[in-house]
Amino acid sequence: MRKAGISHFKEVGLVKKILLYFLVISLLLTGCGQVKSGVAPAEEENEKSQSVYVKTSPVEAGDFVRFLSLPGNLQPSEQAYITAKVSGTVQKVYVDIGTKVGKGQSLCKIEDTTFDLQHRKALSDLSAEQIRYGDAEKNYERMKALCEAGAIAKADFETIESQFNMAKENLNRAQYDYELASENLKETNITSPFSGTVSLKDVSEGENIGPGKSILAVVSTDRMYVETGVAEQDIVAVKEGQRVTINIGTLKDNTFEGRVTHIGPVPDPSTKAYPVKITVENRDNLLKAGMFATVEILLDERKDSLSVPKEAVITEDGLKYVFVEKEGKVEKKLIEIGYANDNRLEVLSGLKSDEMVVSVGHKDLTDGSSVEIK
Repeated sequence: MRKAGISHFKEVGLVKKILLYFLVISLLLTGCGQVKSGVAPAEEENEKSQSVYVKTSPVEAGDFVRFLSLPGNLQPSEQAYITAKVSGTVQKVYVDIGTKVGKGQSLCKIEDTTFDLQHRKALSDLSAEQIRYGDAEKNYERMKALCEAGAIAKADFETIESQFNMAKENLNRAQYDYELASENLKETNITSPFSGTVSLKDVSEGENIGPGKSILAVVSTDRMYVETGVAEQDIVAVKEGQRVTINIGTLKDNTFEGRVTHIGPVPDPSTKAYPVKITVENRDNLLKAGMFATVEILLDERKDSLSVPKEAVITEDGLKYVFVEKEGKVEKKLIEIGYANDNRLEVLSGLKSDEMVVSVGHKDLTDGSSVEIK
């Protein structure tokens, strides 16, 4: 009986242990289920909190141009440094710096008394030689006929012929002396070679001057030109007659239009650039020689090209990327860019016209990131 009671007690204890075991397991499973059901909303909220706020911009069509911007200096279209061609005393100076002059207008006068006398003498000598030559010519023709008829000896005719040739030489010399004297007299009146403005005056009345020294300078400023240099890779796109925009640093409110008028056939040895001359009309006489200019030569123009804002483009290892947004996610796309304007970049490949790109907030984005549009 005692053994049977002990056995029964053991069986009851074992059952209790089994029940307690299952109870603990049940509680654990219930608790895990509650934890799992509580985590899901937290994860959803966490995922939502990880979305990046961004701004997007559409891929749009736009017009783009390529300008070649080059520096240069304004120069007058014509410029002449004037020197005296004869020596003498300056009798009168008619102009000063800034004086407007016409072609052939007197600028300065050299005292001409001596030159006038030389001219008169040369004219007198020429007249005398013309008379002597006329007499010698008549005698020569008469003696030539007699010689051909056998009426006089050939030796006598040769003497007359020699006298005639000498008269011809004397006449030619007198003619040369007269022309030289006339030219010297003319050069006592120094004139402007073209219409323009006096830019240099280095002569005074009473001063003795001679050949070699620049005493005056005249510039023509109705037209100006900018001389610049174009690199080898760009020169093929520059043509004579091409329109050019010219900006002057000191004339910020004015833009001037010029045209390419000269293209050098060989590059400058020092710069390796081809010299190009651009002519511009000097409207309102605003342009002055020596002003610094920036010229913009239109090389290419593209209409209705795809474009994105400049701030939307990311550069990595020399390659260009954008993030394209679609249904709350972004895709990182490689693009090829072309020309640029003030705010946008031309897209040659990698995008379509109906796409939206991230323009603000792409700093922390990666391919596949979740985003919310501001």
